[in-house]
Amino acid sequence: MPDALAQAAQGKELSAKKANTAVGEALDKMASMKKRAEGMKEQMATTGTAVLETGLLQGSCFAVSFAAGAAGEKWIKPGGYVDLRPVGAAVLGAWGFYDVISGGDKGGLILATANGIGASWIAEVGKGAGVAMQEKWQKAATETPAVTPAAGTPGTPAIGQQRDVRLTPERRGLRRRREDEYAD
Repeated sequence: MPDALAQAAQGKELSAKKANTAVGEALDKMASMKKRAEGMKEQMATTGTAVLETGLLQGSCFAVSFAAGAAGEKWIKPGGYVDLRPVGAAVLGAWGFYDVISGGDKGGLILATANGIGASWIAEVGKGAGVAMQEKWQKAATETPAVTPAAGTPGTPAIGQQRDVRLTPERRGLRRRREDEYAD
């Protein structure tokens, strides 16, 4: 038998007891829907804040990187010594952290901006380190001459023959197979 609320929704006549039950069920469902709506409202606010903070982080990273490229080294490193981006990121980060701890409502946005400025700097540092490593590898490759052993020297295969080097479980390292280990 359907519950009292369903009977009332169908327009059926109810006894006083069933009518009170239907009203109670309706109020419970409305309270449940209100609670769900409040939860969704909180989720939407959280999602909106996350999208805004992501936009601030990426936007500030782009803006500061663009300014550094357009204005040049003299703007971003006055005097040629201290890059202002990590200093600015640290100051903004401290301000944002303080705002979050003290219960302010802008701390997350300030921290996102600080992270974008810091990301601009750390990306440039990472790129510089990668370029330096590439130059080091290229320099090492050009300085080290390739030494090829003469054919027929003991321990080297003759031209056209190939030996394989395999990892052995005992040593977990590379070792050369002895001549007697080769099967023809």
